[in-house]
Amino acid sequence: QEEEQQEQLVEEEAQKPPPQRRHGGGSGGRSGREARRKERAAKRRARKEKEKEKKRAAEEAEEGEKNASAAEPLASSCTTPPPATPCTSARHALVTLSTGKRSHFAVTRVPMKAYAERVGAEFVVVDSLAHPSLAGWNSSARSESSSHFIKLPMLRWFLRHYGRVLFVDDDVLISPFAPDLFAQVACHKVGAVIEAYHPPAWHAMHTRSLCDIYRLRDALPAVCDAKTVKKQRVFNSGVMVLSEQHGVLLDDWASEKLECRILCDQLYLNAMVHKHKVCVHDLGTAFNLPGTQVRKMLATTSKQRAASPEPLDLRDSPVAQSCIIHLTVLPAKQYTSDYLLRRAISGGDVMQCSGATADTAARAAAIAPLLPQLTYDIEKIWCHGWQPGCQLVPPPARGPGSAAADGTAAARLPVGSTKGGGGGSASAELPEAALAVVRRAAALAWDGRTVILLFATADFTDLLFNWAQAARRIGVLNFVLVAMDKKLGEVLARFESPPGLLLPRVASGNVTIIKRNVIGERQRFGLRVLEAGFNVLFADLDAIFLKTPAPLLTDGDIIGERIWGRPPSLVDKWGAAICTGFYFMRSTPQTVSLFRKTHFLIANKRKKQPRWQASDQWAINHAIDDAVVEWASSKKMAPISDYNSKYHDTAPHVGRTTLIDAKFVVLPHVLVARSCPILKFGASQPPADDKVEQKKWQLWQHLLRTAYVLHCFPPDSMPCAKGSKHGEKGCDMSVIMGDPKHLHGEVVFDQQQGLWFMLEGWDKALEAPSSTNFLEWLALQYNGLAPGQRVTRT
Repeated sequence: QEEEQQEQLVEEEAQKPPPQRRHGGGSGGRSGREARRKERAAKRRARKEKEKEKKRAAEEAEEGEKNASAAEPLASSCTTPPPATPCTSARHALVTLSTGKRSHFAVTRVPMKAYAERVGAEFVVVDSLAHPSLAGWNSSARSESSSHFIKLPMLRWFLRHYGRVLFVDDDVLISPFAPDLFAQVACHKVGAVIEAYHPPAWHAMHTRSLCDIYRLRDALPAVCDAKTVKKQRVFNSGVMVLSEQHGVLLDDWASEKLECRILCDQLYLNAMVHKHKVCVHDLGTAFNLPGTQVRKMLATTSKQRAASPEPLDLRDSPVAQSCIIHLTVLPAKQYTSDYLLRRAISGGDVMQCSGATADTAARAAAIAPLLPQLTYDIEKIWCHGWQPGCQLVPPPARGPGSAAADGTAAARLPVGSTKGGGGGSASAELPEAALAVVRRAAALAWDGRTVILLFATADFTDLLFNWAQAARRIGVLNFVLVAMDKKLGEVLARFESPPGLLLPRVASGNVTIIKRNVIGERQRFGLRVLEAGFNVLFADLDAIFLKTPAPLLTDGDIIGERIWGRPPSLVDKWGAAICTGFYFMRSTPQTVSLFRKTHFLIANKRKKQPRWQASDQWAINHAIDDAVVEWASSKKMAPISDYNSKYHDTAPHVGRTTLIDAKFVVLPHVLVARSCPILKFGASQPPADDKVEQKKWQLWQHLLRTAYVLHCFPPDSMPCAKGSKHGEKGCDMSVIMGDPKHLHGEVVFDQQQGLWFMLEGWDKALEAPSSTNFLEWLALQYNGLAPGQRVTRT
């Protein structure tokens, strides 16, 4: 329907008369020609500016800066949701509307019917205008006009006859492994998918439209105000879970002003949800993955392959984890839907949803014989008229075929892996020598399985050794220092069996570390360690341990430090996000799967945008969000401006991901502090009459007593333009690798505020270590200071 609306707009545009050409008269002379030249130049500039704006919007959408899952009034109304209203009727229906010639429906209806039978719902196809559900439409004055709103009276009819309805467009493809959505969505909520692959400007544009069309500006300023409209998010009406109590959304369809050019019933339903303050349960993009994203991941171009010859494994992609694909904009839907469904059943890298089990694999296999027998060349269909060198990513050699004989999924080994002894598996990216270092570290851990990974180039030697000294002094020895260049690798090699190694991909010459790939390589190596069966705690070099972090990591599969910066869309959605300067991944099949997706998101974006500076913080937060988090608390995390929450609240924010069963914990800021007071007098107590500095000093003492880790962001550590502040133009780079000003600022902050533990002259001693035992030598370089004691220079 949306495609038809788009075509109608194009046709209307084509029928407009062409603009009249302007001709200068002879009397204009040179001045007329000059005026026309300036006018043409102005138009060219305007076009270029428009193209730049379009490109920026496209990049914003491509980056996947997913939008907050609920519009502002929906979020506020759902902050303290009403008691779950019991469904008065157990009668459920899966409903779709498919009238006219819809060749793809011969394919999509097969998994729809199988899904309905599996979840105990009636499968109802409205395939004729004579269907009883359309009687209201046929008798209305609107029946002779646009059919773009025909879904509204149809849904109203079904909500009178069924307790709950799952509506899907007829070009929706349901995975054989999709879970029961009726069981996931509370009766008082509308289950739908927030449009996540559109930039905020798209959402604001359509919210302004629905505010104007349905006269909500005066009634709902919290939605339609010029400022608040920018925060709103629109849900897609192609997949919806509704209950009988949601009939109120549709009661006035016959009297409301119905007009649109695009997204007709979708804007109406969004408007009514705002008007009646109905809660929305965001199902997550896995339950309505748009065809645009499917094509981007399944098809590659020669340019992309040349830029990144290493193939990506689609089993780690959003396409693999999707439960429902919306076929909009995909070519030849009949053949595309057949191809995707068969690949889901046999290939193992498309629409696997939450994963196959013996039962679901058997049910999926039973679907294949029910599909129509079609003959086609899918690559020819997909690549027709597309970019040069178009190819489809081939399915893996083994899909559910890699499952065990009983149908349960077998664990995937890392690339090039071979079983190793003593715990864990060696692989091309975690060879036996590196694995031995990891095993030694894990043996020193509180649980025998957790390793702390630190990454650095030679430019960061100061911070690396200070971090190791801080950990050694409190007895935390289960760390691995990962050198990301050969210069630092040579430093570590001065010791016998040091707790460190040269990054294997650097050692083999497969990669050279630069600012754009350093974070991606960090995450990639961590994934290999996680795959080998070790829990991984990532820590930045400026995240100084004051106590063993073991108590923070006892309960949870994904545990992270709280931050209020990036990614901004998820900070808006959750209240805060996790910072990758301190985060923990427990090695389970679920977290390995999620971390593989994190790697895919980074690698796929780098492939399409080679100049992008990889961000594991962007990727891990979005991978978690895509797995659909159900929070234990209905309230969002408090903002950074909440002083009490930031410095005194010791309760974590806990949730579970629903697509993979993993416990997600966002630690309280006071236990792993990122926002620290900057002391004018350093670690020395300020004068009694300086009330401001006294308060800051007391707060610092509180953090020294309470925090397990201080991950402070020091002043003057960013190489900014003179007079600019962090975050402003000229000072907005998120990672500065090895810049002298950055390193100097970090070291000076640690020294002044009592977080520096290296003896003066340690760097000279490192040139020819007096002991080849790393920890013995490190103990000799300890300055004897406790946290909070300032370094004094002799």
